[in-house]
Amino acid sequence: MPPGKNKFLKVHLRVQPGASKKEIRYFSRKSSGKSSDERANKTSGKRIKVYVNAPPEDGKANKELIKFLAGELNISKAGIKIIKGKTARDKVIKIKGMTASGFRDIIKTEKS
Repeated sequence: MPPGKNKFLKVHLRVQPGASKKEIRYFSRKSSGKSSDERANKTSGKRIKVYVNAPPEDGKANKELIKFLAGELNISKAGIKIIKGKTARDKVIKIKGMTASGFRDIIKTEKS
């Protein structure tokens, strides 16, 4: 069994529903110390923002977020769960079988 297969990575991110195109970007924020999302996001003060087309109604944006991230990370949709912020833009997601370094390697196209 590959390392990290039964482990979960928690990632804090912000979602922008109703965007014209789907993409993942980084944005700066003030750091309150080292947290697990900062380790996953590579550097202190950087956060991930995910733009999705779906509107923020009836869970449509959440469904699209999971589908989009699963495609980008090349994992099944069942491997991604929203564990906090289901009705908010700021969310915490849990990704099965993903390490922080593996996540960074896949989502490394920092644009801002």
